[in-house]
Amino acid sequence: MGSIASSTVARRVMLPVFDRSGRQLALTTVGESFINEIANRHTQENIVMVVDGAGWHKAQFKLPSKLKLHFLSPYSPELNPQEHIWDELREKWFHNIVFDSLDALEEQLLTGMKAL
Repeated sequence: MGSIASSTVARRVMLPVFDRSGRQLALTTVGESFINEIANRHTQENIVMVVDGAGWHKAQFKLPSKLKLHFLSPYSPELNPQEHIWDELREKWFHNIVFDSLDALEEQLLTGMKAL
């Protein structure tokens, strides 16, 4: 799976132990940075982000006022068919890659999606 250099999107988190609370802190930090990046890029729009029940989608942080999360029902893969697309993209276009910027990641995503 690909990633973005952490200094590009989120501040770095140094943890002495990566236990349950450490994982929650990391997910909250990265998730909050991602959500804020989306909100900052789309300041004039109201955003409804549809997410499944993965633990990292339930991290506790303050959402921007114009962004709402809509959670899919548990155990309903038929409502989440795009997972097959993401699996294909991750395997063929994002395997073991670190991107220098969010723009570089987006360019790779567009290239991969056009190839599907």
